[in-house]
Amino acid sequence: MSSAKPGGNGSKDGVVAKTAGVAILCGVAWSVYKTVKPLLCKPKYTTYHIERGDTLYSIAHRNGVSVHNLKVANGYDDDDIYAGDVMSIPK
Repeated sequence: MSSAKPGGNGSKDGVVAKTAGVAILCGVAWSVYKTVKPLLCKPKYTTYHIERGDTLYSIAHRNGVSVHNLKVANGYDDDDIYAGDVMSIPK
């Protein structure tokens, strides 16, 4: 089976799945016929508005992520969060 390579250089970077001559890229389907079709990709983050009484632990626990990943996703060095701020929740 012959398959088209994204970018034409044989690179497989960004390939999510490859089936029956079609390489699925985030946002693009690339086939052996070089037909490009836009695809919808799920966002990697959702946003959350911090409320009074929230802690990093409670937000992480409610969303099924670790406190560490929550801190990394938001660039937090410490555990201080403030009501009214918006944070990213990794999926």
